Amino acid sequence: MDVLDLWGAELPEFDGPTIDAKYAVLAGRELTTEERAAWERIGSLVSRLEAADAVVVATPMWNFGIPYKLK
Repeated sequence: MDVLDLWGAELPEFDGPTIDAKYAVLAGRELTTEERAAWERIGSLVSRLEAADAVVVATPMWNFGIPYKLK
């Protein structure tokens, strides 16, 4: 069983290099070294999600919304 605690895990920030990497991938452009490193961190998390047979999400509602880390 693979469990990812979103509050305990060190998730990559959706910062400049990550945003640039996302748009580079969408545009089919070659990634810079910094963008590639950022995109590989995202890719490792996506691989875990893709490998799952099922996903269970347990979350509180804060002010009638979900926590930002889950978004």
